[in-house]
Amino acid sequence: MGYLSCMNSASIQLLLIEDNPVAARLTMAILEQEPDFQVHQTESLAEAYQSISSQEFDAVLLDLYLPDGEGLDTFRSFLNRCPQIPVVILSGLDDRDVALEAVKEGAQDFLVKGEMDALLLKKSLRHSIERKKIESALKESEERYALAARGANDGIWDWDITGKKFYFSRRFLSMMGLGPDQAPLDLQSWSALLHPDDGPAFLDLMSRHIEGDLKQLRIEYRVQHPDGQYRWMLIRGEAVRDGTGRARRIAGSLTDITDFRLIDTLTGLPNRLLFSDRLEQAYLRFKNHTSHGFALIYLDINRFGRLNESFGIRGGDTILSDVARRLRDALSAGDTISRPGSDEFLILIEGASSGVDLAPVEARLKEALHRPLYFSGEELHLDFSAGVIFSELREEGPESLIRDAHSALNTAKQKGGSVFQIYSHELSEASRERMQLESLIRRALEEGQFRLYYQPQLDLRSGKINAFEALIRWAHPELGLISPERFLPVAEDTGLIGKIGEWTLREAINQLESWHNQGLRVRVAVNLSPTEFRARTVAGFLRQELKDKSFPPGALEMEFTETVALENVSQTIEELQEIHDMGLRVAVDDFGTGFSSLTYLKRFPVNSVKIDREFVMSIPSNTDDAAIVSAILAMGKSLGLEVVAEGVETEAQLAFLRERNCEYVQGYLISRPLPAEEAVQVIKNY
Repeated sequence: MGYLSCMNSASIQLLLIEDNPVAARLTMAILEQEPDFQVHQTESLAEAYQSISSQEFDAVLLDLYLPDGEGLDTFRSFLNRCPQIPVVILSGLDDRDVALEAVKEGAQDFLVKGEMDALLLKKSLRHSIERKKIESALKESEERYALAARGANDGIWDWDITGKKFYFSRRFLSMMGLGPDQAPLDLQSWSALLHPDDGPAFLDLMSRHIEGDLKQLRIEYRVQHPDGQYRWMLIRGEAVRDGTGRARRIAGSLTDITDFRLIDTLTGLPNRLLFSDRLEQAYLRFKNHTSHGFALIYLDINRFGRLNESFGIRGGDTILSDVARRLRDALSAGDTISRPGSDEFLILIEGASSGVDLAPVEARLKEALHRPLYFSGEELHLDFSAGVIFSELREEGPESLIRDAHSALNTAKQKGGSVFQIYSHELSEASRERMQLESLIRRALEEGQFRLYYQPQLDLRSGKINAFEALIRWAHPELGLISPERFLPVAEDTGLIGKIGEWTLREAINQLESWHNQGLRVRVAVNLSPTEFRARTVAGFLRQELKDKSFPPGALEMEFTETVALENVSQTIEELQEIHDMGLRVAVDDFGTGFSSLTYLKRFPVNSVKIDREFVMSIPSNTDDAAIVSAILAMGKSLGLEVVAEGVETEAQLAFLRERNCEYVQGYLISRPLPAEEAVQVIKNY
């Protein structure tokens, strides 16, 4: 606008807004004494706006009482319409207070009519124009800085050392993992938010910059976010000093540099970026025939999620740090180890081109991981799986080796027991089939391809069918029925089992409600997967699904395997008790396979046990299994539990169980699993 350049021009363009002819003539007479002023007069705000639309003015002299404006509202209206033009208020003797309020709200000055002269008016106008110029430049600078800060995605901080006050922008607090009300109040509380190893260095560098020993302030530190992960931050800043060199203020920025660093913040190991670079270099040496080759190991700590569940994320991080240290110590100086995932490690072994070369490394890694680990007063034993691939030239480059090492890792997991699985092209084909199956499972969930079949349980006391076990089946539109033995392990590994489990529970509950509405008083048992049980979300899901159902809660039975229950006994009891308190029945599936079944069974809030089919299938000819089945039946009776024998397929098995007062039997001798509509007919036939 014109006022920004007025000080360099020959004249100053003024707009006088005054409707009183006498006051206007007096003011014009004073202004005419100054040849630099070019004055244009209007009698209302409306006329003023029209003039401003066609001409630029460097300043405005404004009377507060006009035909279309009254008092302070006159100034507010003009300021809202023309905020860029400096305003000097012309007030009467009686409205000084109103003029002063206008100055507080943005007017540059006010002059009293009848008390001003040419010198005073000239001084006020020139100072007002210059002051407005400075204010606008400062505002533009602040806006430019704010836009630059937002564009850089950085946080802003400001420390008033003299006033002992801190300012942190919202972006700064968010990057630090803090809420708006969690800003540190002083340097010590700021330091307390950092990783324990970084706090002392932070305070030392900040102090040295204040004292003038460091010209530029630059500090890198780690801060832990609410999710438990550490992020690397870079603090930059510079002190403003007085004439004696004493720092009175420091301001600067905060940048998240986690992704730019090459070290895993938790373990201190090279991160994936650095590992990929070292793999690239090893690959090039092998390609150029300057090395004998290398081995790539993809190692995973089996069932590490259970440790997180038992000890929390921070406890799990401590254990992972110990595991990383053990692995690093087991390797040679020229080897590289990285942590690409939460409980996964990539290891690059230089000079190993065959299983013979790798054997000593495998032995050291096994010894390192199989040593007992102590945490929170408990002795822990770790198990792992590892996929191995040896150097070979690939069109896709070295990153494809990581992919295939992971394929070998998946095969090792299926075998279990600290296995090193060497990659082969047959494994790659199997891995691709597994990925295809995962994709098909996702589509099956989306398109509703799963079905529930119901296998009857015969009550040997009444000879009636009054219970079913719900079993999932996959009715693929092209491949037909796919057995759960084929797709459930993949669902477990890929995390899809949670969605499948929710679908199964919801479908079984809806079917049970339908049967009870038809007058059929039956019970339905549903298996809980290990993943569902460990997640501890079943009780909440059941409570939500059952809130509008009319059948009695005892008509629904939750089955869990003995092996899973014994992983964390206290957690098992807590979860089962919550389910039991809702009125649902609880059953132990595959009973007899656990190493301490009888010891813990009395502590679990259960209603029944199911004898594992492995024991039933060989009775009565196998005397050992017959003795086990007889013992389980006797134990169930002594504890007041119902016993269900699974896998009954022969009359001899049925007779053996009947003689020993087994309450329920289930198996192909009674009926195969059936769709819901056919299951109803079985009830009627019994």
